[in-house]
Amino acid sequence: MIQNIQLLKEFGIFQEYSNSGVKDFGRFNLFYGWNGSGKSTLSNLFRCLENKNKPSNFPSSSFTINIINSTPITQSNISESNLNIYTFNHDFIDENITWNGVVKSILLVDKTKIEERKRLEELKKEQKTDSTAYSEETEEIKKLETSVSKFGTNSAKEIKISLRSIDTTDRYYMNYDKRKFEAFIEANPEAAKIDTSLLDEDKIIELTNAARPDQKNHIDFTEQNLSQNNFTKVKECLDDLLNTSAI
Repeated sequence: MIQNIQLLKEFGIFQEYSNSGVKDFGRFNLFYGWNGSGKSTLSNLFRCLENKNKPSNFPSSSFTINIINSTPITQSNISESNLNIYTFNHDFIDENITWNGVVKSILLVDKTKIEERKRLEELKKEQKTDSTAYSEETEEIKKLETSVSKFGTNSAKEIKISLRSIDTTDRYYMNYDKRKFEAFIEANPEAAKIDTSLLDEDKIIELTNAARPDQKNHIDFTEQNLSQNNFTKVKECLDDLLNTSAI
């Protein structure tokens, strides 16, 4: 328990205070006076005792506070103090209370809860940012999935039409669809990544036309029966002609 304030120098309004003719503190103590008489300054001194640190507002100050049955507390040993004291003043309010709107009934003061509240607000902001990014990424994924699905459908359709044009009788290709196309891509991932596996439109048209079974005009053919004797006579005539010299 604090017995008295023995010395207080260069601490705000208390430039040269000494405990001369002042009674010791009792169990309950009341400080009163005009504005600017030093009441809040004294509360700052008690606040320093609570936090066990020197007053940042008055760095050159010095003080001696007598403690019953214990070593006096000074600006030199305040960090080693084991005095159990709590101070409610403007500093405490600024550090531990946040005012969100108007308090109509009960205000709960809890330093831990205030920190948790601040952390909650930070997490809410982070969540909003993450939710926006997630929505954007989800929308982009949907667009890509739609594009891939459309590509599979169109590719399978083109393959099916191309195979019809060459009059294939294979039922697998006659009923070709996106599922079969995607299964082929999944079964050949490396080949699908290589550009050499891709044919340009002109090459596809060329190969399709080459494979297309174009209908040709019917050819009438009449079989002629020739005898061996006729061939023999013709050979003899040719031999005779070739042996003749033209002068």
